[in-house]
Amino acid sequence: NMTTKEFKYGCYFEEAKRRENPALCNYILINYLEITHASDVNYVHRMNLREYCFSSLAYDTKKECLCENVVSNKDRCYFYLATQKNNSSLCEKSGKLKYYCYAIFKKDPNLCEKIEENKDKYSCYFDIAINISNENLCEKSGGSRNVCYQMIAFAKNNTTLCEKAGRFKDICYKGIEEK
Repeated sequence: NMTTKEFKYGCYFEEAKRRENPALCNYILINYLEITHASDVNYVHRMNLREYCFSSLAYDTKKECLCENVVSNKDRCYFYLATQKNNSSLCEKSGKLKYYCYAIFKKDPNLCEKIEENKDKYSCYFDIAINISNENLCEKSGGSRNVCYQMIAFAKNNTTLCEKAGRFKDICYKGIEEK
């Protein structure tokens, strides 16, 4: 059930995005939003809606200066912009995600090992595995291991990899069969 305050902040957020006007983000006071990480459904990130407004506009407009308004997640803002703009020089600004960022550009799984936080390390291995279709990296992708095998099996049209896809095994076989 949405409160009046949540509705108002949501309205500012939508209007800021529609107009591509970051100044409207400043009207959003502290209000948290829970976001599930794409490569690991067990990882839920809590983000300040005001900061989310700035980072969302940064992604939409590809303006990296907007990342400076994202205090709690500035590293991730620069990381996503680097990959979105295909600009590896932004990896230097992505702080604790620097190695993850460079790993994506260089397609080098060895850089994933230098990442301190496990969730980011697992995501790095997952992303590289999918990017270069290397099923051997799936074992290092934490909770996303089964999805990793399923996606690579599908990409390679290889049903033997479906055996390693755990709970996604049936979906894996069906997906390849229907190709």
